[in-house]
Amino acid sequence: TVSLGTDVNGKADTFQHVPLCKMLQCILENPYVWSDIHNQLAEEGYLSSVFDGTAHHDHAYFHGDRKKLCIQLYSDEFEVCNPLGSKRGKHKLMAVYFSILNLPQKLRSR
Repeated sequence: TVSLGTDVNGKADTFQHVPLCKMLQCILENPYVWSDIHNQLAEEGYLSSVFDGTAHHDHAYFHGDRKKLCIQLYSDEFEVCNPLGSKRGKHKLMAVYFSILNLPQKLRSR
């Protein structure tokens, strides 16, 4: 838990931090995952992933190299209960998720 201080009512503002690098390390230590990342085949003439487009091939960092990790970050806000009236929006959480785009599509959400 990381403390952000207190809000106007004196209540503690905090957030939970899960280190991305440690998560990636745990995932990539699995030999099956590592194999899936490096053994994807592209079908010529089809756009089936971000790696098939010119944005990936022309980007200076990737320069057409499928061995470098491509990570997509996204966030979502949600309420953990169903408050009504004046309490609406006071119990909102935000979660940040990631996907390793180098993985086959069937494994990205696991």
